[in-house]
Parts: sequence; C-alpha cells; structure tokens
Amino acid sequence: MHNAACRGDFDTMEVAMDRGGFDGTGFAAAAPDEVIASWKKRPDRTSFLRDLATLLEREPTVDQGGLTFSHGDQVATWQRGPGTVPDSHYRWTGYFRCDGPDSDHPVCKPPE
Repeated sequence: MHNAACRGDFDTMEVAMDRGGFDGTGFAAAAPDEVIASWKKRPDRTSFLRDLATLLEREPTVDQGGLTFSHGDQVATWQRGPGTVPDSHYRWTGYFRCDGPDSDHPVCKPPE
C-alpha cells in the first residue's frame, strides 16, 4: 500500500479496501469506489498521499484483529478476515485524519 500511495495508484488502493465498508476521511462504512472517487478530487491530493505513505512507513501495532498504523493525527487500520473465508488476508478498513472530519471516531481517542 505504501508503494501505491507513493505512485498515486488509486486502483491498487481500492482493491485493498474492505468491501464491507471503509471508514475515515469523512466516510463511514463507505464503498471503496466512493472513497477513491473522493480522494481523486482532493485539491491537496499530493500532500494527502504523501501523508499516507509516510504513515505507512511506521511500524504497525499488531493485535489479534489486525494492524494499526498510527502517527500524529493519522491512523490507518487493517483487519483480518475470518479464517474460513478464502479472502481472509488483511483488508484495509480505514484511514483516519484525527485533526479533521474523523476527530470523533473512536480510533482517534487516546487510550484510557
């Protein structure tokens, strides 16, 4: 995903997104094509993708459910699918900008 963000490869990013709904950047449980269409129209697309790529250079936190990349006001999440489903590899479930439209999302809240 890091390489896709560096190249602006929206097709690869869309394929990696969870079909059950993608959260973040102002979306909740949105279809990946809707999210990607919005990202393509961003006037700050270059800096947006650079921020995403920089975030993905960090070491993720790994837990039973998946991976979480976190740095500053950004969080990206991947969740593992059920093991009995052929598509059980990690799916990109969210990219959150906690200093903006996603500030109220639970992943943006400090742990208690």
